[in-house]
Amino acid sequence: MARAVDRVGLDLRYARPSRSTVPRPSHSAASILLAQGIAARTLMEQLGHSQVALTLNRYTHVPSALMEEAAQEMDRALGS
Repeated sequence: MARAVDRVGLDLRYARPSRSTVPRPSHSAASILLAQGIAARTLMEQLGHSQVALTLNRYTHVPSALMEEAAQEMDRALGS
């Protein structure tokens, strides 16, 4: 699991502690699938959520690599 998390660049510093010490497989799978580019709407339907916002609020975390990429794109756009 740790290699999969490293491969998709999830930033676990922002993960909320749960009541159990073992993460639920659905949470891990959803987070990884979203990070791999699976459409949030598709995942929402698979999980049985009524709104895509619930899926995105619960399972998305912005990986630090994506934050760095966004900063570099902004630098390019501003000519820095």
